[in-house]
Amino acid sequence: MYSRRCSNGRAPVGIRWYSEHDGVAVSTTTLVGPRVRPRPQAYTARPAAVPSVLHIDGGTEWGGGQNQVRLLVREFETMGLRQLCICPEGSPLEDRLRLEGLPVLGVPWRGGADPRTMIAIARKLGEFHFTHCHDGDALHVALIPTMAVGSPIVATRRATQRVSSVKWNRARRVIAISDSVRNGLLAVGVRGEKIRLVCSGVDAQEVRSLAPAQPKLRDRLGISANSFVAGNIGSLIGYKNQALIVQAATYAADITWVVIGEGVERRAIENAIAARGVAGRVVLAGELPDARRCLLEINAFVSVAAGEGLATSVLDAMAAGVPVFAADSGGAAEVLRPVHDETGAVLFRPGDARELAQMMQRLREEPALRERIVVAQNRRIEDFRIEKTAMATLDVYREVLR
Repeated sequence: MYSRRCSNGRAPVGIRWYSEHDGVAVSTTTLVGPRVRPRPQAYTARPAAVPSVLHIDGGTEWGGGQNQVRLLVREFETMGLRQLCICPEGSPLEDRLRLEGLPVLGVPWRGGADPRTMIAIARKLGEFHFTHCHDGDALHVALIPTMAVGSPIVATRRATQRVSSVKWNRARRVIAISDSVRNGLLAVGVRGEKIRLVCSGVDAQEVRSLAPAQPKLRDRLGISANSFVAGNIGSLIGYKNQALIVQAATYAADITWVVIGEGVERRAIENAIAARGVAGRVVLAGELPDARRCLLEINAFVSVAAGEGLATSVLDAMAAGVPVFAADSGGAAEVLRPVHDETGAVLFRPGDARELAQMMQRLREEPALRERIVVAQNRRIEDFRIEKTAMATLDVYREVLR
């Protein structure tokens, strides 16, 4: 395992890339070689230069995890890997992969150990060296068919919530997307020798080239062009903690807070907005198509979750050149630590709504601070390019099949 150093010469806190190619410029064509069709016993044999992989993702909605699968499949396609992604029939991931001409198979999937899903997986296992399960649902449904034929599993864990160590220890390797996720896995008994740290990635060029949202966010929500907007993107669920934004609004009357996303906590957040009398300052925008298109309309991005695995919306906002602020906890803090070390301005104490509000007011009053933060972010985002995520994941694949 190697430490990745930032351009300022310091190793970023908590982020270590598992990549034997770190810092080396190589041609992906040279690296992975020609396409190779696996032998029937491929999952027990030493792989050729290009391992073939069956991806499985159980998400029925679009989120950061599904976008990571899309980006990874796309990168592997450019490298020449033979691959297929199995996901729920009619899911946003299936639609997006088909739209981009990437290999995908939508299957009936009610959740849990759906026998139809297991049969679909079993029919495809012999065509690939191994299976990559991209979430807990995928791992759950893949265990029986893969164990039946002895096919190895790589499983990715993206969240810090407690899981069953029995299930995750069945995987040959477990990819943790941050140190916070890794520590959570170790705490429940997942064996350390199985865990490899491979951080999520972002295609910064893709984010920067996105067309603006239509209609524009501010027009849609009736927000004036000169309003200072602090934005958040994420599902409205407990651990995302958007209720903290409502609290922060009580300390900053001159800031408009916009939350993009839907979820089970919406009613509770609406009640909190009404109770604190901040209806004119906190706007719940609901779910919007490709919310990344709204990033250039906000003045700051805030991640208020405490202990989240690694919010990919943080990476998207950084790539878009928007100053990002986060609770000093979990994967978001790991990403932003070098930026905070340089500026002293982007991490706040978890749960401290007053400090968050003060940070927004300071950013509004000090235009030079925005420039300092964005410059530091631009250096940091280089450590999270999707190409590096793909290369590090490929290293894990080769280790499994060595």
